[in-house]
Amino acid sequence: PDIEKEPTKCVITGKVARYRDPKTMMGYYDLDAFKELRRRLDAGELPKKEKKKKAPTKQPAKRKAPPSGDGSTIIARLSST
Repeated sequence: PDIEKEPTKCVITGKVARYRDPKTMMGYYDLDAFKELRRRLDAGELPKKEKKKKAPTKQPAKRKAPPSGDGSTIIARLSST
């Protein structure tokens, strides 16, 4: 689809954001705006970014370690086939 996304605005200056704060995921224009954004975050004036919970992934089955010793068990298994 030909849907154009509107550029993110700086929450402090209102200008088009050049950067995004990783803690809040809010756009900011420059260093001064970033400092003000973090000051507001520290003062509790802004909500922190909520972390998305990842869906649990199925882990592959763990392989058993080979038996310790001289290796005769492995040789016996191979020769019996």
